[in-house]
Amino acid sequence: MAQVENSSKRNFSILGNLTIRFRQCASVLALIGCGTPHSTSTRLATGAGSAAKAVLADKPPGPATSELEPSTPPLAELPTTLELDGFEPSVLRLATDRRPAPLFVITHGAGGQAAWHCHHYEQMLGPTAGLLCLAGKRMVARDPTRGFYYPDHMRLSDELSAAHAAMFKKYSGALLGTTSVYIGYSQGATMGVLAIAPHGDIWPRLALVEGGYDSWSSALARNFKDNGGQRVLFVCGTEHCRKLAAQARSTLERTGVEARLLTATNAGHRPDGPVAARVKEGLIWLLQGDPHYEDVLNHLNAAESSK
Repeated sequence: MAQVENSSKRNFSILGNLTIRFRQCASVLALIGCGTPHSTSTRLATGAGSAAKAVLADKPPGPATSELEPSTPPLAELPTTLELDGFEPSVLRLATDRRPAPLFVITHGAGGQAAWHCHHYEQMLGPTAGLLCLAGKRMVARDPTRGFYYPDHMRLSDELSAAHAAMFKKYSGALLGTTSVYIGYSQGATMGVLAIAPHGDIWPRLALVEGGYDSWSSALARNFKDNGGQRVLFVCGTEHCRKLAAQARSTLERTGVEARLLTATNAGHRPDGPVAARVKEGLIWLLQGDPHYEDVLNHLNAAESSK
């Protein structure tokens, strides 16, 4: 009985404290409001093509005020894909600081994944670059994990044109300038040359990694140059690539296109490791002279100087 009585007293004591707390809050509500010491505010993040979702963010207590604080307009989540009619969605990376950014178009090799290459170049080029990474066609129709490929250069050209047009139509405010840099690896480089060369006015600077060296006839090089082509970077990790890229470099230079060849000796047919290090080095040369790429160049130079 004594235990029940003591328990009742404690409960009444707790209720009494809560009542006092309520009255204190009510007496000052018009001045400072009543809340917990660690209050939170809710921001709404809206994803492209997805349902909106609430995100809780800690908000430190501020000074007392008699007016409601105006809410900050929410920022939409950056889109990560670009839907295309007749093609797999391209993978998309816009500049994280939301300023207009120069565009880089990325293509992979047979069996590759656009998402991997987008992440790879996102790390290399930094947060001020916009990336558009073409998916290609599934190697196994029902299993996207088995990788993708580009059936031929005409199919790649069609996908490239569709993605580029959709990109500038939907996200022109997020892009800096009207041209872009093309970076192709292996099959994306080899077929990319045939798709890109007639459009030097749109893609005047190319980076071709372990591919794109065996299509440069004198006529194709002149076509690229006459349509606005400026520079071509070759990066090789195999001896076969190095020999043929050296010939392609000479062909381009004879037509007035600046060209450079960098080799990661015995690195192999791969886009990462020592090959990626030479790509990063070569991109500094490829982008120089165009103020659109100033922030990207600063990022690349900072990474090189920190070695």
